[in-house]
Amino acid sequence: MAGWIKIHREILDHWIWQDPVKLKWWITLIMEVNYSEGKVLLGNTLFTIKVGQSANSLRTWSFILKVGIKAITNFFDVLEKEGMIQRETIGKGKQSTTLITIVNFSQFQEGKETLTQRKGNARATLGQHEELREGHTIKEG
Repeated sequence: MAGWIKIHREILDHWIWQDPVKLKWWITLIMEVNYSEGKVLLGNTLFTIKVGQSANSLRTWSFILKVGIKAITNFFDVLEKEGMIQRETIGKGKQSTTLITIVNFSQFQEGKETLTQRKGNARATLGQHEELREGHTIKEG
């Protein structure tokens, strides 16, 4: 898995910060949801899975987090009651799964800054650090 996620400093004041296990599960959930739109075929129906969503089954989440399905269900219950996620079942019967949507995912993960702008900013910062190493001072303008 490549890439990165943003974590807002407000998490320090959130109840989940106090529970290292649930914090790890929450961060894993954030990392596992789609960062770009995709599709999943369940039976004969194609579903679009949007950014900030996951179509992993409870069994898959159990495997990822290395806990039982009951622990996953209880954790998702708490997150849903807290307004952190939304759950729905997509598909029918044996060809169904749980669709998880992280509430406000785009607000925290998708900034106004584009990838090109981030690369440009990184190059500018790197250039500033190189100037400092060479003994130059940086003038603010």
